[in-house]
Amino acid sequence: KITTAPAKKKVMVIGVGLAGMEAARVAALRGHSVALYEQGTELGGQLQIAARAPGRQDMAEPVRYYQRQFELLNVDVHLGTEVTPEMVEREAPDAVIVATGGLAARGSFPGSDHPNVVLARDVLSGKAEVGKKVVVHSMDRSTEGFTTADFLLESGHEVELLIPHPIAPLAS
Repeated sequence: KITTAPAKKKVMVIGVGLAGMEAARVAALRGHSVALYEQGTELGGQLQIAARAPGRQDMAEPVRYYQRQFELLNVDVHLGTEVTPEMVEREAPDAVIVATGGLAARGSFPGSDHPNVVLARDVLSGKAEVGKKVVVHSMDRSTEGFTTADFLLESGHEVELLIPHPIAPLAS
């Protein structure tokens, strides 16, 4: 149960992925004055990137919900805004919630440091361009590798998907 806070505070939330949006919503529901900041130009963070893959468009659906909630709760949303220490000092919030997400893991295989080796999220977001023939190495066997391969195939690329062999032998 979300209860009203005993004292209204000024809350600054940095990052508009799922965690940042939910933190802003709950803080506002508790009666705090909330400002939400994002360096990028759209709400959703990794949800928006994942939604670019074929068949995953619904991944961005929560963003519509949060946009409406922010309107109803008077959350002050600042997109395209880099938060600096000076800004935090100037705004003087009572609390700062940092929800900027994690960093993508880079592979550690021979050649992984070459300039033609890019992150799947950079391909999906359009930050990285790839050639006609692409090898996708799904290091952790997660959906990110598979959806990136689908995205590239739909874009006309030739794709080879590499998936690490299971550590444990398969039962016979």
